[in-house]
Amino acid sequence: MDNTINGINTNVLSSEAAQFIETIMGIEPITMESSQQELEPVDLNTVLNTSDEANTAIYEPTPSTEEPEETEQEIDNEADVEEPQQNEDTSTEPESVVDNSIRPNSNTLLVDESSSRFSGAIWADKIREQEPILAGVGGIGSYVAFLLSRVKPYSITIYDPDRVDNTNMSGQLYSTNDVNEFKVNVMGRMMGLYSNYYNVRCYNMHYDAGALTSDIMICGFDNMAARALFYRNWIRHVSRKSPENKKKCLFIDGRLAAEELQVFCIKGDDGYHMRQYEDKWLFSDEEAEETQCSYKQTSHCANMIASVMVNLFVNFIANQCEPLIDRDVPFMTSYDASTMYFKTVS
Repeated sequence: MDNTINGINTNVLSSEAAQFIETIMGIEPITMESSQQELEPVDLNTVLNTSDEANTAIYEPTPSTEEPEETEQEIDNEADVEEPQQNEDTSTEPESVVDNSIRPNSNTLLVDESSSRFSGAIWADKIREQEPILAGVGGIGSYVAFLLSRVKPYSITIYDPDRVDNTNMSGQLYSTNDVNEFKVNVMGRMMGLYSNYYNVRCYNMHYDAGALTSDIMICGFDNMAARALFYRNWIRHVSRKSPENKKKCLFIDGRLAAEELQVFCIKGDDGYHMRQYEDKWLFSDEEAEETQCSYKQTSHCANMIASVMVNLFVNFIANQCEPLIDRDVPFMTSYDASTMYFKTVS
């Protein structure tokens, strides 16, 4: 037999090369015996198990040196050894698959997501027992009210008789959509929308001598007469407390110019600073320093004083939780935006 193709002796070629030459030259392939056993085709989808129901995890099948066997559709239930089989029903993931991804929290966990970022704080549970009263929700109080709602006290009571107007856009936490509405109503709605907080009592009226009092009272007034009345109501409330419960009372008074702020913080058992506040800092409106009408409010300093006031409230509550080191609750905190200088007096 002549095994020469186009001058090439195929006897010296491998069987694969000879078949290739014969194919491209249009010559009928020569059947050659081989000692290798032909492998049956394997369905790739079956091996990788890539149906929609099985796509929850990606894994590589365990390599095998054995030839794939045909899968039996039914297995004898009484067999001593059960052979693994591949089934077209891929709804159950193979046991060898391990999903190392981080799983979400159980839906059964009772977690308030709006406070979950600080739920581990030492003061988080204790602060939920507090019922602060905030008088005035203007340049100072609007920001204080919002930040208070974020730390989730048991309740918040707010007083203010005013309605929102366009001039409030320069330094208070209101929008043009709120114009002509009572500030306390707007603030109550805002607490629900932005803090998921609804336990707020809103009084669209002046705070007077017969108004509510509480252990925690926060002053956001912009005049000295209202400030003095609010303070005296708190003093009367504290005077009815036992020495132990006086320690749980706190008065916070914030005062704000355009770029300067002062915060006074008095504890219920601190007679020294009560007298200092009354003698030196509770002066009349006539004695207060006049400011320019066009230089009274800035939003960034209003936001800053509110942060300081709520920080003092949180520190005061934290100190009731037996911390390793007591937190600072200074009598006076001041800040000058032009020098960015903070000063505290204990």
